[in-house]
Amino acid sequence: MATLSLPSAQGGHAHPRICPICGINEHEHSHEEEDKENFLNSVRQLAKALREDNKLRVGTGRMIPANFKPPRPVVVRTQRFVSPRPHDFIRHIEHHTQFLIYTHGACLDNGRAGFAIYSIMMCLSNGQSRPRAGCAFVFRSCSNTKCHVSFPLELEGPIGQECAQTSNRAELRAVLAALRCRWWYLEGSEMVIATDSKYVVNGITRWMQNGWTTRIWAPVANQDLWLYILGEIERADRGRMRVTLWRIPREWNAVADHYAKQAASEGGRGAFKDTIDMDV
Repeated sequence: MATLSLPSAQGGHAHPRICPICGINEHEHSHEEEDKENFLNSVRQLAKALREDNKLRVGTGRMIPANFKPPRPVVVRTQRFVSPRPHDFIRHIEHHTQFLIYTHGACLDNGRAGFAIYSIMMCLSNGQSRPRAGCAFVFRSCSNTKCHVSFPLELEGPIGQECAQTSNRAELRAVLAALRCRWWYLEGSEMVIATDSKYVVNGITRWMQNGWTTRIWAPVANQDLWLYILGEIERADRGRMRVTLWRIPREWNAVADHYAKQAASEGGRGAFKDTIDMDV
């Protein structure tokens, strides 16, 4: 690169190296390039750390999600999270860091660090020879963009085991997918998972208390997903984000219901596919 020499105050010549294109001291150029490279290295290290940290892990039961208790049903319905139509979202200035994850619906709290995910799981032909299950969640991102994710329930679990196509498993799978599709704890401080499923809301506490066995001492179905969901809740806690569960009326999940049924109609997909780092 060509450079120019400027005269010094003493009549001699200092030799700052000036870029003839931008007029910036070349020494500053080197600092800018160094700063840029350091920044990129930091981003690479952070991305690597997040990838390592975000591997599926079994929960210990250290953190059990509490049930979300809205202050007043009317406030929740019209102000806090959602309007009477699930696809409409109303801001609430007191909860700009609170996420409403409708695993049966999605809602952005304040247009900033908030989101809501509606996830619903449907199983077509349930109880028949070839049931087909689907999972979906819909939400508004922090940029206030409406998003949805839907997919057929996998025929295999996270460790490659064969799994049944059932509504209960699809419900849990949608919750796990919603929790893992982004690094939510970097965006807010509280996540409310809303679902119309009693199985999801009451299951974790019940099955843990029973030692993950049924009344006849048989292993609980879908224990793998329960444990991985607990792992995600514990991960959120380490990121200082609280996760709670909220059971909502089924009619609030119309949008996610549509996408879940649509996914179920595609038939089950084979291997387990993680939703981590999805572009949503």
